[in-house]
Amino acid sequence: MDSMRTGLLPAAGTWHVVDEEIDVSSDGAGESFAAPSELSWRGSTWHVTGPSLHWTTWRALPIPVADTGTRAGTKRLTSDFWRFTAQLGCTPTTMAFEIRRVDRAWRIVRLRVPVPLVSQEHPGRSE
Repeated sequence: MDSMRTGLLPAAGTWHVVDEEIDVSSDGAGESFAAPSELSWRGSTWHVTGPSLHWTTWRALPIPVADTGTRAGTKRLTSDFWRFTAQLGCTPTTMAFEIRRVDRAWRIVRLRVPVPLVSQEHPGRSE
């Protein structure tokens, strides 16, 4: 079973596919491609701590039309992707996020724990 679906954190260094809606904030007010500065996910706020990687994809989707003799059109579907490392509040917990925006909706695409998490009960032992 996928560790993200059970609420557990994934193993260190492994990317996991995630498809969850998130809220994203940016310092670049009004800029269409401003890098995220923080995101809200599962009731927690994650602050972007490292450099961000950005790319865009798009597809031309056909628009079906009734048989009226008019030409079928296309609709351009653009997706913005960002990949970055973020820190949970003031804790040392960090994860790498890959997120996607289509129109105004943001979703997590993939998630990676870059370093093993240290157990609070047994400092010095990784989970």
